Amino acid sequence: MFPNTLHIIIQKHCEGPIIQTRGGLPDSSIQKKWPIEKFNSFLDSIGPCLRIMTISPSADAGVVLDCQNVNNNNDDDDDIRCFTCANCVITTNKLNNDKDKKVKKSVSWSNNNDDSTASSSSSSSSSFEHIQSLIDRNIIVSLGHDKDCNEDQIFNILNIPLRDQNYNFHSTHVFNVQKFHHRNVGLANLAFLKKLPAFIAEKYNMHTYAKLPTIELIGDMMHLNPLLIQSVLDTHENGKHGNVCFITDAIADACPSMELTYGDVRKAFVDKEGKTVVDENGILCGSCATLYTTFLHLLQKFKLSIVDASRLLSGNPAKITRIYNKTGSIAKGKYGDLICLDNNFKILHVFVNGKEY
Repeated sequence: MFPNTLHIIIQKHCEGPIIQTRGGLPDSSIQKKWPIEKFNSFLDSIGPCLRIMTISPSADAGVVLDCQNVNNNNDDDDDIRCFTCANCVITTNKLNNDKDKKVKKSVSWSNNNDDSTASSSSSSSSSFEHIQSLIDRNIIVSLGHDKDCNEDQIFNILNIPLRDQNYNFHSTHVFNVQKFHHRNVGLANLAFLKKLPAFIAEKYNMHTYAKLPTIELIGDMMHLNPLLIQSVLDTHENGKHGNVCFITDAIADACPSMELTYGDVRKAFVDKEGKTVVDENGILCGSCATLYTTFLHLLQKFKLSIVDASRLLSGNPAKITRIYNKTGSIAKGKYGDLICLDNNFKILHVFVNGKEY
């Protein structure tokens, strides 16, 4: 706990370094080239406080593309992102005149409507060595920061054999820095599934204990359109099954136009409204929201009950991160972290670990 503040850090969630689509993150292209032994040493150096790590399926699929001397004049349908630097965009039809052949050969993409691809893709689960290291350490694998991964990669990961069949994958700030597509599905498509479809279980010979990733959404009403949030809430019955939660993604105070250095070298700024943090190119890096403002959004904009809103902000996050025995509900032996509100939802009292502030 930090002196004179209301912060208690119980565990850590590391976004990266094995990520494919950078988004607002610092550059991790060097770390992506580490041998697995160095990655394991990195995990050991963090220690037992590491609870979740975001990792990109396509970045851990064992495929590397050369970003040198590539013509960047491409259209959106033909480009994929370089695994080496994570920033430059390369064009598949510039690499090979036979686009379909190049896609299948170089990035293990396949026609997701062709069941014949399943047998060849099922063996690729062995290439997810960083993900396997996290599983072996009982660290939650959160799939994210990936606009390039495909159906085969996603479901091969979800089908990795697990000693602990209660282990659950997670998905980092769903929709943000993820792909949603009506044919070539990405991570974001999974948010609208309540269970693994039977045809997917059959196609990939899924283990009976295989499950969909749990879902987190950024609730500042800036990263996501409220209509998209509403659709997820409707799909998952306001999170009553424990698989949906909200986060702030906050990295700065709500001080309009404040400048900060993000990731040691990346310049970023709080927007003029004090709601989000963007870099010099206007790319979203984070939020200035609090869970309290998200709580008010859930009550007032989405008309959720206090019980449902509290579940999405407290109970479900605690269950997903495996700390429900410590927090997430009011019960004997748990942290006394409480806020007391009046009838207009104004904060009257704040208690942290049983002490009022």
